[in-house]
Amino acid sequence: MKNVVLKNFTYLSLFNIMMVGFPIFIYPLVVSRLGSELLGKVVFYQTIAFYITVIVNFGFNITSTKKIANNEVKEVNVLFWDIFHFKIVAYLVCSISLYLIFSYFQYDLKLVFFILLIPLYDVFVPQWFYHGRQTMGVITALTAVNRVVMLFLIYFLVQKEQDYILYAAIISVIPLFFSIISFVILINGKEMLTYVKPSFRRIRAEVAESQVIFYASLSSVIKDRSNVILIGTYIGYTEVAAYDLVLKLINIITGFFSNYTQAFFPHMANKMNITEFKSSLFKLSIISLAVTALGYVVVFYSTEIFRFLRLSQFDIAFVSSMKNIAFIVLPIILIRSICYMIGLGVLITSGLTKEYSKNLWYSNLVYVLSATSLVFLGVVNVTTLSTILVSTLMFELLYRLYSCKKHDKLHWLF
Repeated sequence: MKNVVLKNFTYLSLFNIMMVGFPIFIYPLVVSRLGSELLGKVVFYQTIAFYITVIVNFGFNITSTKKIANNEVKEVNVLFWDIFHFKIVAYLVCSISLYLIFSYFQYDLKLVFFILLIPLYDVFVPQWFYHGRQTMGVITALTAVNRVVMLFLIYFLVQKEQDYILYAAIISVIPLFFSIISFVILINGKEMLTYVKPSFRRIRAEVAESQVIFYASLSSVIKDRSNVILIGTYIGYTEVAAYDLVLKLINIITGFFSNYTQAFFPHMANKMNITEFKSSLFKLSIISLAVTALGYVVVFYSTEIFRFLRLSQFDIAFVSSMKNIAFIVLPIILIRSICYMIGLGVLITSGLTKEYSKNLWYSNLVYVLSATSLVFLGVVNVTTLSTILVSTLMFELLYRLYSCKKHDKLHWLF
């Protein structure tokens, strides 16, 4: 089992690094070419695409992965094409609706067009299938090539501020091209995924089964990404860029821990080994705590680090804004890692999906009420928004501990 978990964890981590780490890697280059204001504008529009991506994926990356891993599906091609049909319809409905709305309010339609292509990547990349079959190596390799091509094009083609539309085109079209390649490879490979007409009854059943995980993903995006929308609307695009960079760094770190949980989940769902889970949770907690503490050290010396790395693209105000944000949001590493492990490993595995769903809705309610209060009181700033994000996640963790106690599951944790 350990070799399988390690293999899945390694591929998922590499995939996560390339998906989340690549934008961080090119940040200095893009800021130097476009400026923090225009980069922030692109990020602001990208945030809208994240909501579509969540709807398109609809939790299948967990529920369908489990089915494939545990051989619960007799006709794999039926499941594959049902999920594909749902994704393509969901994407078309969401993207066309948003484009019409943006057209009505006269947004930057060229930028909107390319940004709305980003969720189409998730339509053609069946990560859930590769993960369930434990063949993440294929998609990881294609993603690596995809990122190299993007870096090459951005470096040589994006030269000035007016190229921000070209930048948006590159980060949307290139991944889409490689996602279609991976899709063609899969359906023509050894799996023999012959086409099956969609069935509304089957698709409705899959959606119903995945809706709790969908709520979890939507909850995460609402809390993480709505702040970007509020910052862009009430403060400015430069602050959007600073906030986005810090959250991307946080997400790539928490991604390692969530990837471990996802890699561990199929085994946990099948074996239900409480002792093994408790040991894994303890190790994850200690490591995430150490990483959080290390993060504070890095933030404290961040000015010197930026100077040492000669990252002159970031001005003093930008770096100062990043430091202020990071000091507030760093606990997210510890909180989210433990929270995700308890949610997936205890509540979902124990069949407490309603409790899990209730936790997510309550935490979203806390965030929405807090954010709404900031707007009405006229105190919307990066500090207050970062604070309510951390507070909401802390509420989510405490509620999950309460749920474990309520359903006599604390012995899984302590």
